[in-house]
Amino acid sequence: MEKELVKLSPSKLGSFLECPACFWRGYHKKLPPTFPLPGILNRMDALTKVYYDSYRNKIPPSIQGQVKEKLVDAKTAEILRKGIRYTDEKLNAVLSGKMDDCLIDQKGDLVPLDNKTASPSNEELLNIYKLQLDAYTFILQKNGYKTADHGYLIYYVPESGTPDKGIIFNATAKRLEMHPGRILKIFRDAVELVRKPNPPKSHKDCEMCEWLRHGEV
Repeated sequence: MEKELVKLSPSKLGSFLECPACFWRGYHKKLPPTFPLPGILNRMDALTKVYYDSYRNKIPPSIQGQVKEKLVDAKTAEILRKGIRYTDEKLNAVLSGKMDDCLIDQKGDLVPLDNKTASPSNEELLNIYKLQLDAYTFILQKNGYKTADHGYLIYYVPESGTPDKGIIFNATAKRLEMHPGRILKIFRDAVELVRKPNPPKSHKDCEMCEWLRHGEV
């Protein structure tokens, strides 16, 4: 009997890395309902995409001097934004995601880029963000793209201004070394976990797990 298709994303792998128990519960919808992303974040995401589109094959002024690579062309950006995927036929599982954008170096190698509105100093989230970039690099490679050995997190943080005259955001590019070779095992381990009938033991450092210990899912 063929196993049911499992669909995961780079962000879901981040959840798996952070807390396997909550990852299992979230996949099986056994967590309390979560609030949707604030509208301002969705709006920021849309505005950033429009901004990048006006600088195709160039370096956007917001990150000038922080990166050497240029944005990919419009056709490539459209493909990556619609979503790219890796299918493991034997496992009957899919890893897919929609990239914020991508850079390209002088050799023609792609450099994944992910926009964040969190503070660059938030080290707690860095490992999760890095895993997501590694996953995008992995999927790019599986789709025949050549990739560089690094990627970027672009942090957009309010810097100055007023609500009536506009808020100015400061962009900080953080260069990270990529390790896509680790993704396949993490992906397969995550798929194996969601197919189990019960979640693993609660994570001792997870606030959600701690909250659930005192209530019911």
